[in-house]
Amino acid sequence: FPVTIHRRIKQTILNADDSYSIVFYTPIVRAIAMTITATVATSYDADTVASQISSVVLSNYGLSSDVTKRGRVSIRYQEVYTLLKSNVTALTVGNADIQISIEDLSNYLAYPELWQYVTADSLAINVTTSNVATKQWGSGI
Repeated sequence: FPVTIHRRIKQTILNADDSYSIVFYTPIVRAIAMTITATVATSYDADTVASQISSVVLSNYGLSSDVTKRGRVSIRYQEVYTLLKSNVTALTVGNADIQISIEDLSNYLAYPELWQYVTADSLAINVTTSNVATKQWGSGI
């Protein structure tokens, strides 16, 4: 914030109650590193699946998502798995597989002014296609 806004906020608080000690903190803004590796059936295009995964992750954990608008963001693996499986069809077909790695955020829990989110640059997605054979005919499409 500009200094004039800080001054106005401080003066408003002190006008209401001058017993407060007012300190302004500059938030720490940082990207959360996440790597997603997926294997899908050969009937899917790897680039399209990667784009779908990116879209789901960034809409749920990116800059404009509701989750990241509060401090101390904690991304849960199970939550990411569920989101991806329910929004990316290729991950639910046959024996498709997915691995998710999220950087350890426990080092940042002491910072209440921390604002962190996943960015396109901090998100690495690797999608490979493979024959994902199943025991039943026609279920690995």
